[in-house]
Amino acid sequence: MCCHNNPNVSFFALDALRQLAMNFLEKEELSHFRFQKDFLKPFEYTIVNNKNSDAREMVRANDDRERLT
Repeated sequence: MCCHNNPNVSFFALDALRQLAMNFLEKEELSHFRFQKDFLKPFEYTIVNNKNSDAREMVRANDDRERLT
């Protein structure tokens, strides 16, 4: 959905995924699990495969915002 041809669908999916990721990444992860890293893979996939530069920029902007907090 994050790479959908319709930008509205893509942005809605990215925003929903971002909200889930924010809640998920706030929780402390046990040392032998890698769920948090795996949870970020859809964002990586979007940056590589989405032809809409605005959608790719949305992912980058969210990543930059998270690094500042």
